[in-house]
Amino acid sequence: MSPFKALYGREPLSLIFDPPSLATPPSVADLIRQWGELLVELRGNLERAQQRIRESVNKHRRHVEFVVGDRVLLKLQPYCEHSMARPLSAKLARRFYGPFEVLERKGLSSRVQVCQLNFAGISRWTVRVLDRRMLWHDRESKEHVLVRWSDGTDSPLWEPLEVVRRRFPNVFLEDKEVAMEGGVDTVQPPQEQAEAAEPPQEQVQPEELSGPIPSNLSLCSQLQVVSLSKNSFNGQIPAEVGYLTSLQVLFLGSNNLKGTLPPEIGNLHSLVRFSVKINKIGGTLASKYFVNMSSLQELTLCRNNFTGNLSRDFGNLTMLTAFDIGENYMTGIIPTEFGQLRQLKRLALGLNNFSGTIPHEFFNISTLQGLELIQNAMFGVLPTNLCNTSPSLKDLYLGMNSISGPIPNSISNCSQLRILSLGDNIFSGYIPMDLGNLRLLKILHLFRNNLTNPPSSSNLGFITSLSNYKSLTYLSISDNPLYGVIPASVGNLSSSLGRFSAGRCKLNGSIPVQIGNLNSLTDLDLEGNELSGNIPVSIEHMHKLQGLYLGYNLLQGPILKVVCYLYNLNLINIGQNQFSGSIPKCLGNISSLRHIYMYSSNMFNSSIPSSLWDLQDLLNLNLSSNSLSGFLPQKMSNLGAAISIDLSMNQLSGSIPSTIGKLQNLANLYLANNRLEGSIPVSMGSMISLVRLNLSHNNLSGSIPKSLEALQHLNYFDVSFNTLSGEIPSGGPFRNLTMDSFKDNEALCGIQRFHVPICPDVSNHRSKWKKKEQGSFIAFGVVAFISIVSLAFIFDEMISIVPERISYYELLQGTEQFSESSLLGTGSSCCVYKGILNHGKVVDVKVFNLQLEGISSRFDVECEILSSIRHGCLNSVISYCSNEALVLECMPNGNLEKCDLKPSNVLLDKDMVARVSDFGIAKLLCDGDSMVLTNTLGTLGYIALQSMVKKD
Repeated sequence: MSPFKALYGREPLSLIFDPPSLATPPSVADLIRQWGELLVELRGNLERAQQRIRESVNKHRRHVEFVVGDRVLLKLQPYCEHSMARPLSAKLARRFYGPFEVLERKGLSSRVQVCQLNFAGISRWTVRVLDRRMLWHDRESKEHVLVRWSDGTDSPLWEPLEVVRRRFPNVFLEDKEVAMEGGVDTVQPPQEQAEAAEPPQEQVQPEELSGPIPSNLSLCSQLQVVSLSKNSFNGQIPAEVGYLTSLQVLFLGSNNLKGTLPPEIGNLHSLVRFSVKINKIGGTLASKYFVNMSSLQELTLCRNNFTGNLSRDFGNLTMLTAFDIGENYMTGIIPTEFGQLRQLKRLALGLNNFSGTIPHEFFNISTLQGLELIQNAMFGVLPTNLCNTSPSLKDLYLGMNSISGPIPNSISNCSQLRILSLGDNIFSGYIPMDLGNLRLLKILHLFRNNLTNPPSSSNLGFITSLSNYKSLTYLSISDNPLYGVIPASVGNLSSSLGRFSAGRCKLNGSIPVQIGNLNSLTDLDLEGNELSGNIPVSIEHMHKLQGLYLGYNLLQGPILKVVCYLYNLNLINIGQNQFSGSIPKCLGNISSLRHIYMYSSNMFNSSIPSSLWDLQDLLNLNLSSNSLSGFLPQKMSNLGAAISIDLSMNQLSGSIPSTIGKLQNLANLYLANNRLEGSIPVSMGSMISLVRLNLSHNNLSGSIPKSLEALQHLNYFDVSFNTLSGEIPSGGPFRNLTMDSFKDNEALCGIQRFHVPICPDVSNHRSKWKKKEQGSFIAFGVVAFISIVSLAFIFDEMISIVPERISYYELLQGTEQFSESSLLGTGSSCCVYKGILNHGKVVDVKVFNLQLEGISSRFDVECEILSSIRHGCLNSVISYCSNEALVLECMPNGNLEKCDLKPSNVLLDKDMVARVSDFGIAKLLCDGDSMVLTNTLGTLGYIALQSMVKKD
């Protein structure tokens, strides 16, 4: 029995009214109508009651409208409070929440959208996940987490787990290892790690935060974590930060902060982690700011402008685990008191101006994992008991100092060592064989020292001991007087070795074949030694190789095509060797190539492979001081990304292609000491990035283009020892040039500074000739008119077409050295190629086979006949070359093969008009048997005399 029925004797009426149907009995219908009337009356009473309550409540309210940007306090509806953490007492619950910023107004109502990620203008992120539970959300049960925010509020919020993960992926939600700021990888307890998690800035706001750090940050007095790293804050660190006495973590790195550290920083006695790395903060580093921070564990001040000496008082921060002041301007000696920090794991003092010896006390810190003193002015020797009391040492950076003496054998005690960087010092003695005990070593830098190889060993024996390094990725022993042979055991080095550098080590012998086993190698540097022999064939297995440095050796022989198997090659340097033969054409198939150095002391001959001009991303090309011949093709312009091209000291001929003007990224162009002829292309004025241009010691003629005055960056220009003529430009970069740029060009003229004759002033002669010209102009016009009319009739029959002068080198260039790609067809006595002349005209070049009997007499007769006849259907001859080639008008539409008239010799021009070519006319006039030339008998019947008209 329900309470209602117990009180009234019946069940309560339903608030849903269903009108009676026709089948309803009358007694029931009356009852239903009574219920309906009761419901109507009940609804009216409820509405009147609600209105009275509304009027009563509104007496204490006022109408307020908010706009975007306003800050508001929110009172949650009861059914929304399930997202809040339940307080200990309902009476102590907060009535309002916020303030929140209004981001958007929805329609005309007072409903607004508020930002849930900002509090008082300060970025807000999760700092702790307190609990989990399942809540009903979006019509389904979803897991929620109880989150405490960094805005200083005491009320955690229940948030959907997937939303927290999406917005704040660095928040600790599962057991995992996190790389913390400061450079030391640590695994903290879940609660500490969650509190210290720094939110990624790009997920807090769509844009970086900028402007000064707000001083009212101090109002959040309970803040424990402030992380404003990786933004664009500028100005100084506000002194008000010192009022956040509960602060434990303060990250201000990677901004544009300037000035000095405020003294109020010293008030943060609870600070555990402090970082202002990568800013512009300067001044002396006062230890008094930090001496009262008894809990300080990490102090990161790197990449700033701090100056002065390092105070010994830092040795009193006994809880310190990481101290980084690298890349500043600190001076003086390093205090030995740092050896008292028994919990120190990382000490980074590199890239400063510290001097003196390395305190041996550093190597007594048993917890020390990383020591960085790179690029200072340290001197002295390393302790002989290295790592005896610091077995945890993993990273030792001592490079770019003046440390001397031998590498102590006790280095083998550093069994945890991963990085050993001793390069660019003055270490002497032998490389310890005990290095082989460092099985975890990944990087070994010994370059630029005075280390030697034992005289009793001709091989580099220590390389054999390094075969135990299964994790080694980088080995550099360059610039040491080792005097030895690379052993075959080099092939036993780590399969993960990526870089091997042994340049300038006085190495001799040949490159061992076993080096091909290093198939993970990306850089191989053996420059500046006395290596002989050829490049081993086994390098074809180095498919990851990107840099091959073999210059300045005694290597010889042809360049093997196995180099072309290095399809990831970015740089090849084999200059200053004794290689010979031709450059492999397949080298142009390595599209990753950016730098090619094959200069000096080599003996490469033949021509430059045309495939090299297809390397559109090539940046540097140096083929100087070889014996390369041929010409520069028009497709040289394909090297649009090139910044330096050096082809000097070769035997290149022909003209400089006009398309060279398209190389607008080119800064250096060296074509000196070749056999180039023709003029300097006017298009070179478009090479806007040109800085150095050397065209000296060639056969260039014509004038220096005035367009070169537009080259604003040109500061070196040499065209000496040519046959140039005309006026030297005087504007633009020519204002700063001297006579040395133009020596031994006898026909040049210009200003006196260039020590050449002054150019004649044409304007002085114009006035003298003006009157004479006016008097003779009328008479000359009359005579010229009569002469032109008369000669027009005579020349119509008698004028002969003067052949255009085309050099052999121009034909070579236009047909790409008569390559197969330019071949149009082959006959019994000749070949026909497609060619492009310097001025762009397309022609057909017919080259005769001079090995055939009687071909010379046929060439002479054919030239004579074709120059003496005219017919609309004969293919015209443009020019000829010596006694082996005819230059004919181009027939772009091919031949016609449908009749007995040697169909392949009936050609179609651009207008589809038939032209007859090469139909054996020389047979009619040559003495002897001409059947050796062609067997097309039907051709003879076509050559009727009435189809030819002799000019005389």
